[in-house]
Amino acid sequence: MFKQTILICSIVLIGYSLVECGKNSNSADSDSNSNEYYQGVKLSSAERRYNRTCTSDYQCKNYEYGLQCLSGACKCPEGSNWITYTRTYTYKRGQTKTETKRFCDLTFDDLCSTKYNRCNPDLGLTCDRATAKCICSTGAWDGSVCGKFLILNIMNSEEELFNYYSRLTNEIDLQSETRLVSLDSNSVNDKVADDLVNLRLCLIEKSKEIEKISGEGCPNKIAVFIPNQINEQIRQKTFFKNMIGKFFILSEKLSHDLISKLSDVLNRKVKKFQRFTYEFETLQDETKFWIILDLLKYSESDLDSLDLTDPSNNKLKSLFFSSRKFPLINDYDLDILNDYVNLDVVSKITYDFPDLINPNNFNRFKNLTSLGISAKIEHVTADLFSQLENLEILKLIKCQIKTIDKDAFNNLKNLIYLNLNENSLELLEKYIFSNLLKLEKLLIKHNEIYYIDQDVFFWCKNLKEIDLSANRLFKIKSKIFDGNIELETLRIDQKFSKKEIVELNSSTMVINFNYLNKAKNLISLTLSVFNNNLAEIKLESLRLLVIKTSKVPKFRENFQNLQVLNLINVNTFPERCFINLKNLKMLKIILRNKQIIREINEQHFSGLEDLGYFLIEVNDPDPFWLRSLESVFLKLFNNITSSRIVTTSSSCKIEILNCESESNLKRRLIDGYSNE
Repeated sequence: MFKQTILICSIVLIGYSLVECGKNSNSADSDSNSNEYYQGVKLSSAERRYNRTCTSDYQCKNYEYGLQCLSGACKCPEGSNWITYTRTYTYKRGQTKTETKRFCDLTFDDLCSTKYNRCNPDLGLTCDRATAKCICSTGAWDGSVCGKFLILNIMNSEEELFNYYSRLTNEIDLQSETRLVSLDSNSVNDKVADDLVNLRLCLIEKSKEIEKISGEGCPNKIAVFIPNQINEQIRQKTFFKNMIGKFFILSEKLSHDLISKLSDVLNRKVKKFQRFTYEFETLQDETKFWIILDLLKYSESDLDSLDLTDPSNNKLKSLFFSSRKFPLINDYDLDILNDYVNLDVVSKITYDFPDLINPNNFNRFKNLTSLGISAKIEHVTADLFSQLENLEILKLIKCQIKTIDKDAFNNLKNLIYLNLNENSLELLEKYIFSNLLKLEKLLIKHNEIYYIDQDVFFWCKNLKEIDLSANRLFKIKSKIFDGNIELETLRIDQKFSKKEIVELNSSTMVINFNYLNKAKNLISLTLSVFNNNLAEIKLESLRLLVIKTSKVPKFRENFQNLQVLNLINVNTFPERCFINLKNLKMLKIILRNKQIIREINEQHFSGLEDLGYFLIEVNDPDPFWLRSLESVFLKLFNNITSSRIVTTSSSCKIEILNCESESNLKRRLIDGYSNE
């Protein structure tokens, strides 16, 4: 009985102890649960360990997460950081799986656990079982990374490296055998066969060399081979220098998709290949494709293998950035250029995107001389081109530009050519071109300009060509070309609505052309004429005149040196308009009133002798009247090379020549004079 009583008491005491232990355990769990959430988000077990209060390394699960108990909290040891590591690997049947873990990225010689191996994998480290410290899995530690691990940025393992180069070698062998079998047996082909065998051995040897140095931890290199699949019987220019294929070396592994696209282009498998033929996953992939393709196409090397791993040797003078899929270029998209191209050699860039996000992208090209942009800018700021001092050609076409800062072009002191066509400019204010002392050609057509300050071109003493056509200029200041004695070509025909044209033709207002006389060396002039007699224009050097006018004016002695005359949109054609044009060699008339052709006679062309080129076009598809007048037109020539009548669905024209072609004759007349 006494023993039973003791036994019952013992059970009660044990039960009480278990209850107390349970309470303590629940209390501990409660403490743990208080650290389970952060800002409403449930934390993983690893995240709950980090920064948790502790008294020993064991409480931090140091082997699993690399944490140590430092100053009463679970922290990473000195020299390592709390990181998120994501690894994607391939398992059976080519399926991939992504694994994400958080831990301290233990560095070289840190204590570790072989079970969890938290040594920094990005440095090529692993946990040594014997010493329980982080060591290099391959190669030697150089203070920042394990040497041989550099290749793991290209290949995930030595086995993958071996398999890759085995496939590459087999592909070279197969391509070589295919070419050898296709050769007929003769003395010439025997020499070709010997060359093929030698080339095959050379490419395979080069492949093994790259495989070896990659495995030994030398700077990243990977060989790529694209077979030459073009039929040798087809006589056409190709990008291959031999019958086997392109063998080139890169510093990173390309995706199968990129290599396949390169192969299709090099082997001419894509008909009508254009800039937008292919779509890419990222803008960086698209940029890589075009750069590598250009390097392969335009390489000056005669070698059968091309090493592209040294950017300083990869010289491309021109780069083109454009994409329909990607609306803009971010800063990091162009960072890959440093790995592929010698940026100091690039002299020309074309940029065609909807938006211009960061203009500083161009500042990395120190020797840029030509820049073309087609992107939304609206306002050209003072710092947009501030670092492009070597720029000689600048094209800002279809950029929706409305305003230009007066200092926008200040640093472009070497600029020769400026194109601002097809924008939304309304004003040309005084100082916007004040520092462009070397500017020779300025194009600002198809804008909305209605006002130009009279001093806007004053500082541009070397201007030879200005195009202000298709704007809305009713009046131009008399002193606008006072300082432009070198000006040779001026286009200043304007765009007006049909209603405005009718009003201008019916009004008594005469537009003053005196401002043109300041350009004393003007050779070529294009303008719109409304109700004017042109008598005030006195330019002895003028050789080419293009007039958009409803009525052909009567030309006086001030145009006696004129050699080329184009009359466009003619509705009225008086007789004896050309009586003073004794030196005229080319005449082109575009009629917009088909009734005129029925009234034309020899008197309309009085004074014209020995033309070299004549064309008259009428907006009537019936060639009857042109044929009936052909004898009149032929009298304008001393000799005739050809005569023809061409009809379309809406018009017909007759063209008579006493020269090789219209363009050649014009070039001889105009360019020959300007070079005198």
